[in-house]
Amino acid sequence: MSQSSSSQPVLRQNNDEISLVDLCLALIQRKKLIAFVTALCIVIGVVLYYPASTKTYVFTTLIEIGSSGNNVLFDTIENIKTRLNNTVIPALLKQYRDEPNKQKYGFAVNAEFPQNGRMVVLSSKGVLGAEKDIFELHERMIDELEATHMQRYMFEKNKVDNQIEILKIELKSLKAPGTLEMAKLDIHKALAEVRRQLFELNDPATNRLDDKQLRSQISSAEERYQALLEKSKSSKDRLKNLLEDESVLRHSVAVLRDKVDGLKETLTPAQLDQTNDGVALLLMDKQEQRLIARLEGIEKRLFIDIPQEKSGILSEIADYKTEQVEQLDLIDILNLNLDRVAAMRERDVAELRAEEDALKTQLAERERRHLKEIEIKQNEIKALENTYNMITATGSRGTASSESVSGRSPLLIIAVAVALGLVLSVFVVLLVDFIGLLRAKQAAMSEN
Repeated sequence: MSQSSSSQPVLRQNNDEISLVDLCLALIQRKKLIAFVTALCIVIGVVLYYPASTKTYVFTTLIEIGSSGNNVLFDTIENIKTRLNNTVIPALLKQYRDEPNKQKYGFAVNAEFPQNGRMVVLSSKGVLGAEKDIFELHERMIDELEATHMQRYMFEKNKVDNQIEILKIELKSLKAPGTLEMAKLDIHKALAEVRRQLFELNDPATNRLDDKQLRSQISSAEERYQALLEKSKSSKDRLKNLLEDESVLRHSVAVLRDKVDGLKETLTPAQLDQTNDGVALLLMDKQEQRLIARLEGIEKRLFIDIPQEKSGILSEIADYKTEQVEQLDLIDILNLNLDRVAAMRERDVAELRAEEDALKTQLAERERRHLKEIEIKQNEIKALENTYNMITATGSRGTASSESVSGRSPLLIIAVAVALGLVLSVFVVLLVDFIGLLRAKQAAMSEN
Protein backbone atom coordinates (compact mmCIF):
# COMPACT_ATOMS: atom_id res chain seq x y z
CA MET A 1 0.00 0.00 0.00
CA SER A 2 2.87 2.37 0.90
CA GLN A 3 4.71 1.54 -2.32
CA SER A 4 1.79 2.52 -4.47
CA SER A 5 1.40 5.84 -2.67
CA SER A 6 5.08 6.89 -3.29
CA SER A 7 4.83 6.37 -6.99
CA GLN A 8 1.55 8.18 -7.28
CA PRO A 9 1.56 10.99 -9.80
CA VAL A 10 1.42 14.51 -8.59
CA LEU A 11 -1.73 15.22 -10.55
CA ARG A 12 -4.97 14.35 -8.83
CA GLN A 13 -6.35 10.94 -9.60
CA ASN A 14 -10.02 11.75 -9.13
CA ASN A 15 -10.08 14.79 -11.36
CA ASP A 16 -9.24 15.02 -15.01
CA GLU A 17 -8.72 18.79 -14.84
CA ILE A 18 -5.28 20.22 -14.03
CA SER A 19 -5.01 23.43 -12.06
CA LEU A 20 -2.12 25.92 -12.27
CA VAL A 21 -1.11 25.10 -8.72
CA ASP A 22 -0.89 21.44 -9.58
CA LEU A 23 1.12 22.30 -12.66
CA CYS A 24 3.57 24.44 -10.70
CA LEU A 25 3.96 21.74 -8.09
CA ALA A 26 4.57 19.20 -10.83
CA LEU A 27 7.21 21.45 -12.46
CA ILE A 28 8.96 22.07 -9.14
CA GLN A 29 8.92 18.38 -8.37
CA ARG A 30 10.34 17.61 -11.82
CA LYS A 31 12.94 20.39 -11.81
CA LYS A 32 15.83 18.04 -12.34
CA LEU A 33 14.09 16.59 -15.37
CA ILE A 34 13.45 20.12 -16.68
CA ALA A 35 17.09 21.07 -16.17
CA PHE A 36 18.26 17.90 -17.86
CA VAL A 37 16.03 18.39 -20.91
CA THR A 38 16.97 22.07 -21.22
CA ALA A 39 20.71 21.30 -21.00
CA LEU A 40 20.29 18.55 -23.51
CA CYS A 41 18.64 20.98 -25.96
CA ILE A 42 21.46 23.52 -25.48
CA VAL A 43 24.10 20.88 -26.16
CA ILE A 44 22.26 19.62 -29.22
CA GLY A 45 21.84 23.20 -30.54
CA VAL A 46 25.47 24.10 -30.06
CA VAL A 47 26.67 20.83 -31.51
CA LEU A 48 24.38 20.94 -34.53
CA TYR A 49 24.21 24.64 -35.45
CA TYR A 50 27.37 26.47 -34.28
CA PRO A 51 29.89 24.42 -36.32
CA ALA A 52 27.70 24.92 -39.37
CA SER A 53 27.99 28.75 -39.10
CA THR A 54 30.62 30.40 -41.30
CA LYS A 55 33.22 32.76 -39.76
CA THR A 56 33.90 35.89 -41.84
CA TYR A 57 36.28 38.81 -41.34
CA VAL A 58 36.10 42.48 -42.21
CA PHE A 59 39.37 43.60 -43.81
CA THR A 60 39.90 47.37 -43.94
CA THR A 61 42.59 49.50 -45.53
CA LEU A 62 42.99 53.17 -44.68
CA ILE A 63 43.99 55.45 -47.58
CA GLU A 64 45.17 59.02 -47.06
CA ILE A 65 44.52 61.34 -49.99
CA GLY A 66 47.60 63.33 -50.93
CA SER A 67 47.56 67.08 -50.36
CA SER A 68 49.68 70.13 -50.98
CA GLY A 69 51.43 72.07 -48.24
CA ASN A 70 48.35 74.19 -47.57
CA ASN A 71 46.25 71.06 -46.96
CA VAL A 72 44.49 71.26 -50.32
CA LEU A 73 43.69 67.75 -51.55
CA PHE A 74 45.05 66.73 -54.93
CA ASP A 75 41.49 65.89 -55.93
CA THR A 76 38.03 66.42 -54.49
CA ILE A 77 36.38 63.71 -52.44
CA GLU A 78 33.51 63.59 -54.91
CA ASN A 79 35.85 62.93 -57.85
CA ILE A 80 37.73 60.25 -55.90
CA LYS A 81 34.46 58.65 -54.81
CA THR A 82 33.14 58.61 -58.37
CA ARG A 83 36.39 57.24 -59.75
CA LEU A 84 36.64 54.45 -57.14
CA ASN A 85 33.02 53.32 -57.22
CA ASN A 86 32.46 53.64 -60.94
CA THR A 87 35.80 52.74 -62.45
CA VAL A 88 38.58 51.44 -60.23
CA ILE A 89 36.72 49.01 -57.95
CA PRO A 90 34.56 47.38 -60.69
CA ALA A 91 37.52 47.07 -63.05
CA LEU A 92 39.86 45.53 -60.49
CA LEU A 93 37.19 43.15 -59.16
CA LYS A 94 36.49 41.97 -62.70
CA GLN A 95 40.21 41.58 -63.30
CA TYR A 96 40.47 39.56 -60.07
CA ARG A 97 37.60 37.28 -60.99
CA ASP A 98 38.97 36.77 -64.52
CA GLU A 99 42.41 35.66 -63.36
CA PRO A 100 42.93 31.99 -64.39
CA ASN A 101 44.28 29.15 -62.27
CA LYS A 102 43.61 30.88 -59.00
CA GLN A 103 41.25 30.16 -56.17
CA LYS A 104 38.58 32.81 -56.02
CA TYR A 105 36.96 34.16 -52.90
CA GLY A 106 33.66 35.88 -53.01
CA PHE A 107 33.92 39.35 -51.56
CA ALA A 108 33.06 42.93 -52.40
CA VAL A 109 34.93 46.19 -51.84
CA ASN A 110 33.20 49.16 -50.27
CA ALA A 111 34.74 52.65 -50.28
CA GLU A 112 33.72 54.80 -47.34
CA PHE A 113 34.51 58.48 -46.97
CA PRO A 114 34.45 59.86 -43.42
CA GLN A 115 32.76 63.23 -43.34
CA ASN A 116 35.06 66.29 -43.41
CA GLY A 117 38.12 64.07 -43.71
CA ARG A 118 40.92 63.33 -46.11
CA MET A 119 40.73 59.56 -45.69
CA VAL A 120 39.19 56.75 -47.71
CA VAL A 121 38.34 53.47 -45.97
CA LEU A 122 38.31 50.37 -48.18
CA SER A 123 36.47 47.51 -46.49
CA SER A 124 35.80 43.93 -47.64
CA LYS A 125 34.18 40.92 -45.97
CA GLY A 126 35.72 37.51 -46.51
CA VAL A 127 36.62 34.24 -44.92
CA LEU A 128 39.91 33.54 -43.25
CA GLY A 129 42.46 32.96 -45.97
CA ALA A 130 41.08 35.60 -48.30
CA GLU A 131 42.94 38.40 -46.59
CA LYS A 132 45.91 38.12 -48.95
CA ASP A 133 43.75 38.55 -52.03
CA ILE A 134 41.70 41.28 -50.43
CA PHE A 135 44.68 43.34 -49.28
CA GLU A 136 46.39 42.77 -52.62
CA LEU A 137 43.31 44.10 -54.36
CA HIS A 138 43.23 47.02 -51.97
CA GLU A 139 46.86 47.75 -52.82
CA ARG A 140 46.03 47.79 -56.52
CA MET A 141 43.30 50.32 -55.86
CA ILE A 142 45.76 52.43 -53.86
CA ASP A 143 48.28 52.17 -56.72
CA GLU A 144 45.63 53.49 -59.11
CA LEU A 145 45.01 56.51 -56.90
CA GLU A 146 48.74 57.03 -56.35
CA ALA A 147 49.37 57.00 -60.11
CA THR A 148 46.59 59.51 -60.62
CA HIS A 149 47.97 61.90 -57.98
CA MET A 150 51.70 61.31 -58.47
CA GLN A 151 52.13 64.00 -61.13
CA ARG A 152 50.46 66.58 -58.90
CA TYR A 153 52.52 65.37 -55.94
CA MET A 154 55.81 65.72 -57.85
CA PHE A 155 54.76 69.11 -59.21
CA GLU A 156 54.03 70.44 -55.70
CA LYS A 157 57.28 69.01 -54.35
CA ASN A 158 59.39 70.48 -57.18
CA LYS A 159 57.65 73.83 -56.98
CA VAL A 160 58.30 74.22 -53.26
CA ASP A 161 61.82 72.83 -53.63
CA ASN A 162 62.61 75.39 -56.35
CA GLN A 163 61.24 78.17 -54.19
CA ILE A 164 63.43 77.02 -51.31
CA GLU A 165 66.51 76.94 -53.55
CA ILE A 166 65.81 80.45 -54.86
CA LEU A 167 65.37 81.76 -51.32
CA LYS A 168 68.58 80.07 -50.21
CA ILE A 169 70.47 81.72 -53.06
CA GLU A 170 68.98 85.10 -52.12
CA LEU A 171 69.81 84.48 -48.45
CA LYS A 172 73.38 83.53 -49.35
CA SER A 173 73.68 86.71 -51.39
CA LEU A 174 72.36 88.77 -48.48
CA LYS A 175 74.84 87.15 -46.08
CA ALA A 176 77.78 87.44 -48.46
CA PRO A 177 80.64 89.70 -47.22
CA GLY A 178 80.32 93.19 -48.60
CA THR A 179 76.63 92.95 -49.52
CA LEU A 180 75.57 95.23 -46.70
CA GLU A 181 78.44 97.62 -47.40
CA MET A 182 77.49 97.78 -51.06
CA ALA A 183 73.92 98.55 -50.07
CA LYS A 184 75.20 101.35 -47.83
CA LEU A 185 77.80 102.64 -50.33
CA ASP A 186 75.68 105.50 -51.68
CA ILE A 187 74.88 106.63 -48.14
CA HIS A 188 78.57 106.43 -47.17
CA LYS A 189 79.47 108.60 -50.18
CA ALA A 190 76.87 111.19 -49.26
CA LEU A 191 78.00 111.08 -45.64
CA ALA A 192 81.65 111.54 -46.67
CA GLU A 193 80.70 114.56 -48.77
CA VAL A 194 78.75 116.08 -45.89
CA ARG A 195 81.64 115.54 -43.51
CA ARG A 196 84.03 117.09 -46.03
CA GLN A 197 81.86 120.18 -46.24
CA LEU A 198 81.62 120.30 -42.46
CA PHE A 199 85.38 120.06 -42.20
CA GLU A 200 85.79 122.94 -44.63
CA LEU A 201 83.25 125.04 -42.78
CA ASN A 202 84.89 124.29 -39.43
CA ASP A 203 88.45 124.50 -40.73
CA PRO A 204 90.09 127.56 -39.12
CA ALA A 205 92.39 128.05 -42.11
CA THR A 206 89.49 128.17 -44.56
CA ASN A 207 87.46 130.37 -42.25
CA ARG A 208 90.41 132.70 -41.72
CA LEU A 209 90.90 132.94 -45.45
CA ASP A 210 87.27 133.89 -46.07
CA ASP A 211 87.22 136.27 -43.11
CA LYS A 212 90.67 137.60 -43.95
CA GLN A 213 89.54 138.70 -47.37
CA LEU A 214 86.59 140.58 -45.94
CA ARG A 215 88.58 141.96 -43.04
CA SER A 216 91.32 143.02 -45.45
CA GLN A 217 88.75 144.87 -47.51
CA ILE A 218 87.33 146.43 -44.37
CA SER A 219 90.83 147.44 -43.24
CA SER A 220 91.59 148.92 -46.65
CA ALA A 221 88.34 150.85 -46.57
CA GLU A 222 89.06 152.10 -43.05
CA GLU A 223 92.58 153.08 -44.05
CA ARG A 224 91.20 154.87 -47.09
CA TYR A 225 88.67 156.58 -44.87
CA GLN A 226 91.40 157.71 -42.47
CA ALA A 227 93.49 158.92 -45.39
CA LEU A 228 90.51 160.89 -46.67
CA LEU A 229 90.06 162.35 -43.22
CA GLU A 230 93.68 163.37 -43.21
CA LYS A 231 93.45 164.85 -46.68
CA SER A 232 90.22 166.61 -45.78
CA LYS A 233 91.84 167.97 -42.69
CA SER A 234 94.88 169.07 -44.71
CA SER A 235 92.60 170.75 -47.22
CA LYS A 236 90.73 172.48 -44.44
CA ASP A 237 94.02 173.62 -42.96
CA ARG A 238 95.10 174.94 -46.36
CA LEU A 239 91.72 176.68 -46.70
CA LYS A 240 92.15 178.18 -43.29
CA ASN A 241 95.65 179.38 -44.17
CA LEU A 242 94.35 180.72 -47.45
CA LEU A 243 91.64 182.65 -45.69
CA GLU A 244 94.20 184.04 -43.32
CA ASP A 245 96.39 184.97 -46.29
CA GLU A 246 93.36 186.58 -47.90
CA SER A 247 92.74 188.64 -44.82
CA VAL A 248 96.38 189.68 -44.66
CA LEU A 249 96.40 190.51 -48.36
CA ARG A 250 93.24 192.57 -48.04
CA HIS A 251 94.88 194.51 -45.31
CA SER A 252 98.04 194.86 -47.38
CA VAL A 253 96.00 196.10 -50.36
CA ALA A 254 94.29 198.65 -48.20
CA VAL A 255 97.63 199.84 -46.81
CA LEU A 256 99.25 200.01 -50.24
CA ARG A 257 96.28 201.85 -51.68
CA ASP A 258 96.52 204.33 -48.92
CA LYS A 259 100.18 204.83 -49.68
CA VAL A 260 99.54 205.20 -53.40
CA ASP A 261 96.79 207.66 -52.72
CA GLY A 262 99.15 209.54 -50.44
CA LEU A 263 101.70 209.82 -53.23
CA LYS A 264 99.14 211.19 -55.64
CA GLU A 265 98.18 213.82 -53.17
CA THR A 266 101.77 215.14 -53.22
CA LEU A 267 101.33 216.30 -56.88
CA THR A 268 100.14 219.89 -57.58
CA PRO A 269 96.75 220.48 -59.16
CA ALA A 270 98.40 221.97 -62.22
CA GLN A 271 100.50 218.81 -62.60
CA LEU A 272 97.54 216.67 -62.26
CA ASP A 273 95.56 218.63 -64.84
CA GLN A 274 98.33 218.70 -67.39
CA THR A 275 99.08 215.02 -67.15
CA ASN A 276 97.15 211.82 -67.10
CA ASP A 277 97.63 209.07 -64.64
CA GLY A 278 100.39 207.44 -66.64
CA VAL A 279 102.36 210.62 -66.70
CA ALA A 280 101.71 211.02 -63.00
CA LEU A 281 103.16 207.66 -62.43
CA LEU A 282 106.23 208.69 -64.39
CA LEU A 283 106.54 211.55 -62.12
CA MET A 284 106.72 209.26 -59.14
CA ASP A 285 110.00 207.97 -58.06
CA LYS A 286 111.00 204.40 -58.22
CA GLN A 287 109.83 203.65 -54.69
CA GLU A 288 106.38 204.68 -55.56
CA GLN A 289 106.46 202.48 -58.63
CA ARG A 290 107.51 199.54 -56.57
CA LEU A 291 104.54 200.13 -54.27
CA ILE A 292 102.14 200.12 -57.17
CA ALA A 293 103.68 196.99 -58.67
CA ARG A 294 103.46 195.32 -55.33
CA LEU A 295 99.85 196.38 -54.99
CA GLU A 296 99.00 194.95 -58.36
CA GLY A 297 100.69 191.66 -57.48
CA ILE A 298 98.85 191.47 -54.16
CA GLU A 299 95.53 192.31 -55.82
CA LYS A 300 96.13 189.61 -58.43
CA ARG A 301 96.90 187.19 -55.67
CA LEU A 302 93.88 188.33 -53.67
CA PHE A 303 91.27 188.54 -56.39
CA ILE A 304 92.40 185.87 -58.86
CA ASP A 305 94.73 183.28 -57.34
CA ILE A 306 93.18 182.95 -53.88
CA PRO A 307 89.57 182.49 -55.19
CA GLN A 308 90.81 179.87 -57.59
CA GLU A 309 92.73 178.08 -54.85
CA LYS A 310 89.77 178.40 -52.48
CA SER A 311 87.46 176.93 -55.08
CA GLY A 312 89.88 174.05 -55.66
CA ILE A 313 90.24 173.37 -51.95
CA LEU A 314 86.47 173.46 -51.39
CA SER A 315 86.02 171.04 -54.30
CA GLU A 316 88.65 168.76 -52.80
CA ILE A 317 86.91 168.90 -49.42
CA ALA A 318 83.57 168.05 -51.06
CA ASP A 319 85.12 165.15 -52.97
CA TYR A 320 86.81 163.90 -49.84
CA LYS A 321 83.51 164.12 -47.99
CA THR A 322 81.71 162.14 -50.70
CA GLU A 323 84.43 159.52 -50.78
CA GLN A 324 84.38 159.30 -46.98
CA VAL A 325 80.65 158.56 -47.10
CA GLU A 326 81.30 155.92 -49.76
CA GLN A 327 84.02 154.33 -47.67
CA LEU A 328 81.77 154.30 -44.60
CA ASP A 329 79.03 152.65 -46.66
CA LEU A 330 81.57 150.16 -47.97
CA ILE A 331 82.74 149.41 -44.43
CA ASP A 332 79.14 148.85 -43.32
CA ILE A 333 78.51 146.56 -46.31
CA LEU A 334 81.68 144.61 -45.65
CA ASN A 335 80.80 144.24 -41.97
CA LEU A 336 77.33 143.03 -42.96
CA ASN A 337 78.93 140.60 -45.37
CA LEU A 338 81.22 139.39 -42.61
CA ASP A 339 78.24 138.83 -40.30
CA ARG A 340 76.27 137.25 -43.14
CA VAL A 341 79.13 134.88 -43.94
CA ALA A 342 79.35 133.86 -40.28
CA ALA A 343 75.57 133.40 -40.11
CA MET A 344 75.55 131.44 -43.36
CA ARG A 345 78.40 129.32 -42.06
CA GLU A 346 76.46 128.57 -38.88
CA ARG A 347 73.34 127.83 -40.89
CA ASP A 348 75.26 125.59 -43.28
CA VAL A 349 76.89 123.79 -40.38
CA ALA A 350 73.49 123.22 -38.74
CA GLU A 351 72.01 121.97 -42.02
CA LEU A 352 74.97 119.69 -42.63
CA ARG A 353 74.78 118.37 -39.07
CA ALA A 354 71.10 117.60 -39.60
CA GLU A 355 71.90 115.95 -42.93
CA GLU A 356 74.69 113.97 -41.27
CA ASP A 357 72.28 112.75 -38.58
CA ALA A 358 69.73 111.85 -41.26
CA LEU A 359 72.36 109.87 -43.18
CA LYS A 360 73.42 108.08 -40.01
CA THR A 361 69.78 107.22 -39.41
CA GLN A 362 69.56 105.94 -42.99
CA LEU A 363 72.64 103.80 -42.40
CA ALA A 364 71.12 102.30 -39.27
CA GLU A 365 67.80 101.82 -41.07
CA ARG A 366 69.54 100.23 -44.04
CA GLU A 367 71.36 97.81 -41.72
CA ARG A 368 68.18 97.06 -39.78
CA ARG A 369 66.30 96.49 -43.02
CA HIS A 370 69.09 94.24 -44.28
CA LEU A 371 68.92 92.12 -41.12
CA LYS A 372 65.14 92.11 -41.40
CA GLU A 373 65.39 90.85 -44.98
CA ILE A 374 67.68 88.06 -43.82
CA GLU A 375 65.23 87.16 -41.06
CA ILE A 376 62.30 87.23 -43.51
CA LYS A 377 64.18 85.00 -45.96
CA GLN A 378 65.03 82.54 -43.17
CA ASN A 379 61.42 82.48 -42.00
CA GLU A 380 60.22 81.99 -45.56
CA ILE A 381 62.66 79.10 -46.01
CA LYS A 382 61.46 77.50 -42.75
CA ALA A 383 57.84 77.96 -43.79
CA LEU A 384 58.51 76.44 -47.21
CA GLU A 385 60.41 73.55 -45.63
CA ASN A 386 57.42 72.92 -43.38
CA THR A 387 55.19 73.15 -46.44
CA TYR A 388 57.49 70.75 -48.27
CA ASN A 389 57.28 68.27 -45.40
CA MET A 390 53.51 68.66 -45.27
CA ILE A 391 53.08 67.66 -48.91
CA THR A 392 51.86 64.09 -48.70
CA ALA A 393 51.37 61.52 -51.39
CA THR A 394 48.30 59.37 -51.71
CA GLY A 395 48.97 56.04 -50.04
CA SER A 396 48.04 53.39 -47.53
CA ARG A 397 48.10 54.33 -43.88
CA GLY A 398 47.52 50.84 -42.45
CA THR A 399 45.34 47.74 -42.63
CA ALA A 400 43.16 45.95 -40.10
CA SER A 401 40.88 42.92 -39.84
CA SER A 402 38.05 42.04 -37.44
CA GLU A 403 36.28 38.73 -36.94
CA SER A 404 32.55 38.24 -37.44
CA VAL A 405 30.26 35.21 -37.69
CA SER A 406 27.67 35.00 -40.39
CA GLY A 407 24.26 33.30 -39.85
CA ARG A 408 22.84 32.79 -36.33
CA SER A 409 24.67 34.22 -33.41
CA PRO A 410 25.86 31.75 -30.70
CA LEU A 411 23.86 33.62 -28.09
CA LEU A 412 20.78 33.38 -30.24
CA ILE A 413 21.32 29.64 -30.65
CA ILE A 414 21.70 29.20 -26.89
CA ALA A 415 18.62 31.32 -26.20
CA VAL A 416 16.55 29.33 -28.67
CA ALA A 417 17.88 26.08 -27.17
CA VAL A 418 16.97 27.22 -23.65
CA ALA A 419 13.46 28.23 -24.72
CA LEU A 420 12.97 25.01 -26.63
CA GLY A 421 14.35 22.94 -23.72
CA LEU A 422 11.95 24.59 -21.26
CA VAL A 423 8.95 23.97 -23.48
CA LEU A 424 10.05 20.43 -24.19
CA SER A 425 10.74 19.73 -20.50
CA VAL A 426 7.27 20.99 -19.55
CA PHE A 427 5.80 18.72 -22.17
CA VAL A 428 7.87 15.81 -20.87
CA VAL A 429 6.78 16.54 -17.31
CA LEU A 430 3.14 16.63 -18.37
CA LEU A 431 3.60 13.47 -20.38
CA VAL A 432 5.29 11.61 -17.52
CA ASP A 433 2.58 12.67 -15.05
CA PHE A 434 -0.14 11.75 -17.50
CA ILE A 435 1.35 8.31 -18.01
CA GLY A 436 1.67 7.92 -14.24
CA LEU A 437 -1.96 8.95 -13.85
CA LEU A 438 -3.13 6.35 -16.39
CA ARG A 439 -1.13 3.64 -14.67
CA ALA A 440 -2.62 4.61 -11.34
CA LYS A 441 -6.13 4.33 -12.71
CA GLN A 442 -5.41 0.97 -14.25
CA ALA A 443 -4.00 -0.29 -10.95
CA ALA A 444 -7.07 0.96 -9.12
CA MET A 445 -9.39 -0.76 -11.58
CA SER A 446 -7.49 -4.01 -11.34
CA GLU A 447 -7.75 -4.01 -7.55
CA ASN A 448 -11.48 -3.48 -7.74
